[in-house]
Amino acid sequence: MSNEIGLSGTLWPIHIKPYPNEILSSWMVRLAHANGLKVHTFYSLALGHKKNIWNRDIDKSAPEWLLESLSSFTGTSPQDIFNTTLRSYEGVLYESHQSCGNTQWLNPLGVYHRVHNDYGLQFCPICLGQDMDPYYRKFWRLGFYTECEKHHILLHDRCPHCGKAINFHRVELGQKNKIKPKSLSSCYQCDFDLRLSPKIRVECSDWETAIMYRTLLDFHEEGWSLIDNLVFNYSHQLFDVLRSLCVFLSSRRSSLLLNDIQQRLGINSYTITTNLHCNFEKRSVIDRHILVLCSLWIILKWPSRFLEMVSMYQLRYSDITRDHPNLPYWYQSVLYSLNHSSYSPNSDEINSAAHYLLKTENRVGKTKISRTLGYSTLKRTY
Repeated sequence: MSNEIGLSGTLWPIHIKPYPNEILSSWMVRLAHANGLKVHTFYSLALGHKKNIWNRDIDKSAPEWLLESLSSFTGTSPQDIFNTTLRSYEGVLYESHQSCGNTQWLNPLGVYHRVHNDYGLQFCPICLGQDMDPYYRKFWRLGFYTECEKHHILLHDRCPHCGKAINFHRVELGQKNKIKPKSLSSCYQCDFDLRLSPKIRVECSDWETAIMYRTLLDFHEEGWSLIDNLVFNYSHQLFDVLRSLCVFLSSRRSSLLLNDIQQRLGINSYTITTNLHCNFEKRSVIDRHILVLCSLWIILKWPSRFLEMVSMYQLRYSDITRDHPNLPYWYQSVLYSLNHSSYSPNSDEINSAAHYLLKTENRVGKTKISRTLGYSTLKRTY
């Protein structure tokens, strides 16, 4: 039964709201601490001890019952809570979200017995230091987000003192007699203050690439993208190609090309280990940072710079697409020119685009499909 001010009467005593761009797990930990209890104790009492929460990547695969409960107990709108989850990037950074398994651009946590063993969560020490109440941003889980857009320093993905991954939901463990837990800016393992982590800058001498990268950081959630002379109504068409190039440049067959681009960008003092079997999202922050910059440099001046590099290093179509056979059509059309053949999307590709439009816009037509695929007209009839 609602009271005079519209509250349901089921709200928790302290029902703080998420900070701007805060990730779900960070908000949930702050909620527990604000109510004077430790994380596991609070959610066992509030939701029931049989509800398992922290034995999974909660930011990536939060169940609907949890989001609904948080909305009811905190008076926060379902949309605001959904926006704290990584699933909100579906249709923006990638076409389809995978709650289980790997999803491109989402750094894995490697959860095992409620502990994060992989370095999937990053942080900016200056941001944490400037927060009155330190919290973790959603975009700090993204593979291409390697530099703070405000302070232009590299993010960290582990404690610089002990090397452990970030596990802020465990900062209170082992402190039975402490009522107030440590700050989320403390390392759960060695208690190091993460706000004191080194401030590292990587300068890129090519101003166009540097500006393009920072634009990507600032506007990655818009749903559309603009890069040089290319406009993408659906931003995942750009992010798909960007990640594909990052993976290609990190392989042994493109090591000479990568070294060349690093020289041009003035970041040749860093050596990237070429490894076909290392997922891009599991690479170190500096590796991912360099690969993204080099990939952006290739896309700029599209397609002339790309074709110039292909010719210079005698790259073949199979070299570039070996690990990513299904790429956006604006990219595929240029790749097909390497085989001296024109490209037209096949029936499966057209049907896939139609399915996407029905899912996102609830309408579909030949003109819309053409624009989605990057063509003025379709040679095949839908």
